[in-house]
Amino acid sequence: YDRKMLVDMMPGAVIGIGLGWLTAALVTEEMVRLIVGAVALVFVLRWLYLQFRHGADHAAEPNRIAAAFWGTVAGFTSFVAHVGGPPFQVYALPIRLDPKVLSGTAAIFFATTNALKLIPYFALGQFDTANLTASAVLMPLAPLSTIAGAWLVRRMRPEIFYPFTYATVAVVAVKLLWDGIAGLM
Repeated sequence: YDRKMLVDMMPGAVIGIGLGWLTAALVTEEMVRLIVGAVALVFVLRWLYLQFRHGADHAAEPNRIAAAFWGTVAGFTSFVAHVGGPPFQVYALPIRLDPKVLSGTAAIFFATTNALKLIPYFALGQFDTANLTASAVLMPLAPLSTIAGAWLVRRMRPEIFYPFTYATVAVVAVKLLWDGIAGLM
């Protein structure tokens, strides 16, 4: 994992979770999905443009201010609509860490973010029987998915990993846009 990235992004994530808690009654999941989907799609389109214009990827330099901003957005969107991945990736992917390091950093970032969300979720009464039942049903898939993901990342070269990851961000962006638009209609 990349300790510096976590140190730079986590304070923002805490602020984002707090903002999500404070605005939970004002912001709908659909609005957040639509916004995150649009940002993620623009992010991928920008990457595609740079690929065709300049060819190979060039790693971006880490930036504390950008890390804090995107950490805040990831914390907020993770709290409000469980879609913190795209904002995290907007900051992290251009830095082009080794795929194993990026995956480990993301796992720690979201494990910590999800643990921190428990307190405000509890305060908002989000732990009802339906949520806890869904969690219990899906729990056996968590270790299997983690093992499969770790196996895949260990075997994937960066030249494959990064285009694949951008493609998955594009798919998630389209799905978020679809869900956001459908929910607002």
